[in-house]
Amino acid sequence: MKSIRTRIILLSCLICIGSILCTTFIGYSIVSDNIKVQTFGRLDEISRKHANDIEGWFILQTRLMEELYSELIYRNYYSGNDSLINYLDFKNKNNADIIEYYIAYPDNSFITGEGWWIPDKDYNVQEREWYVNAVENDGIFLSSPYVDANHGGIIVTLSRAIWHKEKLIGVLGADIGMEHLGNVMDQSRPMEGSYAFIADNNGNILAHPNDKFLFLPNKGMTNVDSIFINGYEEVFIGDRKLNRVLDYDGEKRFISYTKLGFSGWHIGLAIEEDAVMSPLNRIVQNAILLTLILTTISVGLTFVLGNSIAKPIKEAANYIETMAKWDITEEPKQQFKSKNDEIGTMFVSFQLIVDSLREFIEDLKTITAKVSIFSDELAIISLKTSKDIDNMAEITHSITEIKGIEAKKIEDISLLLNSLQEKIDQDILSNVIDDKGREIVFLLEEILKQYNHLKDLKDFESKETDGVYSSIEKQRLVMEEIASASQCLAELGEELNSYISRFKS
Repeated sequence: MKSIRTRIILLSCLICIGSILCTTFIGYSIVSDNIKVQTFGRLDEISRKHANDIEGWFILQTRLMEELYSELIYRNYYSGNDSLINYLDFKNKNNADIIEYYIAYPDNSFITGEGWWIPDKDYNVQEREWYVNAVENDGIFLSSPYVDANHGGIIVTLSRAIWHKEKLIGVLGADIGMEHLGNVMDQSRPMEGSYAFIADNNGNILAHPNDKFLFLPNKGMTNVDSIFINGYEEVFIGDRKLNRVLDYDGEKRFISYTKLGFSGWHIGLAIEEDAVMSPLNRIVQNAILLTLILTTISVGLTFVLGNSIAKPIKEAANYIETMAKWDITEEPKQQFKSKNDEIGTMFVSFQLIVDSLREFIEDLKTITAKVSIFSDELAIISLKTSKDIDNMAEITHSITEIKGIEAKKIEDISLLLNSLQEKIDQDILSNVIDDKGREIVFLLEEILKQYNHLKDLKDFESKETDGVYSSIEKQRLVMEEIASASQCLAELGEELNSYISRFKS
């Protein structure tokens, strides 16, 4: 059977460990969700920052193109001459973020900073998106990505129509290569194992840190969905839905998209799941370490607390076992009696019980001694009385025998007197007796009367003697009962003494 100390310690340890584990689990659940929300919120901020940077970059290019357009209109440089060529060359050299500035004319000719360029016959500028939209719209237009006929790479074009007196002069264009956007994206790595990319509104990759996903003439453009193994997996962090993918390199990553409002493109930010989970793993490790430390401290404190609680209880149990063995010589320990709690109250109660038992035993000893003395005195009196009764019985018996002899002799005398009376009566009847004889007869009659009277007395005395003898027998029986009662009292006293002697006080 487990001791109360063991049970107290075990129960306290279980409560402490359970509380620590529950607190750790709840804390981890709350903190993990918060960390995930904060992490993905930070990723969204980074994505928006990149989007703002790219949008700002395009806005800057748009503003530079507006300035170029204004300068061309102001200087009348929109007709093809050397001044226009030199000016376009100057602008190209001062803006390294573009491939080149140029003007496309309706006759399918181009003028650049390097001079005139006439494309192949199968190239019709008026069918190009950037040309058509610039003519049909007022302001600067950003084209969709396309393959540059001169350079062979993926580019986009900023374009604006040049009008003079409501006549189309041409379209001012600025080609921008995707390599520059890729360089911008490569500068952003929010954390280890993450990268950013750009996809157009059809999901085609425009910029990616891995060159094999960029445009190549022999394979064309790569759709972003094709580089993810097994597609997207929706994951909910609180009320936030995220996409988790198995990326091209076999790593699990979360994907966050931010839309570029001016073009419909998207900036994608891919971050490794392990990078997101690493703060959580650190929290788990710290939580486990903290749990172990708190558990160790709790167990130690539980042992101390358990001992402090169980020690008085064990001491009380031992003290009660000692009392159960008729031993009340030991005093309850003062260190427990002095406590100002239930333990102290219990040991003070033990002291009161022991004191009461000791007083009771002392009183019981006194009563037992008195009973023993009374029993002895009663036995002595009973013995003496018994002896007196025996002597009285013997005397009564002797008197009875003597009375019997006397009664026999009186009976004999009575017979003689009766015989004598009969003879005298016969003599009287025969007139043989004289006056002297009559006097003797009279005396004999008187003697006979006295004799009869004496006989009656003797009969009464005999009856009284028999009554005395009967009373003596009854008294003998009473004395025997008294003697038996005395013996019982003596035995009771001995038994009480036996019980008292078993107490060690």
